[in-house]
Amino acid sequence: MDSSLNAQLRELEETHINFEVRSSSEELDKILADEFGEIGNSGIKYDKKDFLELYVVLSDMALH
Repeated sequence: MDSSLNAQLRELEETHINFEVRSSSEELDKILADEFGEIGNSGIKYDKKDFLELYVVLSDMALH
């Protein structure tokens, strides 16, 4: 993968796990693709609509 693209993707992922961004539906709408999906620690699958409606805030997030 191109190092510039890799850096851009990493930056977007770090933005996505930022508490201020995850608690703002407007900010999440800007950065999440319409096809976005994530599975939480509980095993529940969230899509973009869930995030925007429920203001999913995960305080214990880290990149692996």
